[in-house]
Amino acid sequence: MMGGKYLKRCPVCGGAVKRARAPYLMGRVVIEPELEVDKCAKCGEEFYTAEQVARAQEKATKLGIWKPWLEEERELKQIGGSLVVSIPRAMAKSLSLAPKEKVKIKLTGQGISITKSKKSTTVRGG
Repeated sequence: MMGGKYLKRCPVCGGAVKRARAPYLMGRVVIEPELEVDKCAKCGEEFYTAEQVARAQEKATKLGIWKPWLEEERELKQIGGSLVVSIPRAMAKSLSLAPKEKVKIKLTGQGISITKSKKSTTVRGG
């Protein structure tokens, strides 16, 4: 069985993923008419690379049909050997982030991605 370029199984339904051609849409507007994507054979979910999304967003911004939801420039600070950046209040609020909460940090082709970690259930015994 030949899988997708990046995925073998769909993270949404578990179905098999294959390479396919699909348009990139924002609402009903076609931003990119044909992109090579990973597509689930079962549920039809399409998976785009970060680079494809960034290019489509840039094109949509130039067309005047999309603006970055929240974007802000920040200065890096240093603590020990690490660089630190603060997350703006509006972004933290939109993700329901709180102090001491765990996040995932990934290096991507476009920069750094920060996402909220999945919550783990802590069982307290007596």
